[in-house]
Amino acid sequence: MKLGVMANCFGDKSWEEACKAASEAGLKAIEPGCGGFVGKAHCDPASLLKDEDGMRKFRQTAEKYGLEISALSCHGNVLHPQKNFSDEHTADLEATIELASKIGVKVINVFARYP
Repeated sequence: MKLGVMANCFGDKSWEEACKAASEAGLKAIEPGCGGFVGKAHCDPASLLKDEDGMRKFRQTAEKYGLEISALSCHGNVLHPQKNFSDEHTADLEATIELASKIGVKVINVFARYP
């Protein structure tokens, strides 16, 4: 069993600092927020998808601290009745799915309780 953390626990830190703190705490995995309600403090998929070097550095930062990116989090409400809200969360989810496929992350955590 590996213990990990959702990176949002380190919301006031950079991705590098969050990875370092998780590693120093003895954790082996980290799950960055990628949009929706959890925000994009450590991972903005749409931006990373436009930046091959940024994607590589993002992944390497976790690896540098001995961490596996166990999942990407994108907890939003794609069925929200306000279209602008649902459109934003849908775009976040689509970008998260694409990013996961490009960086080799096999799990995306989402909310399943909607509507």
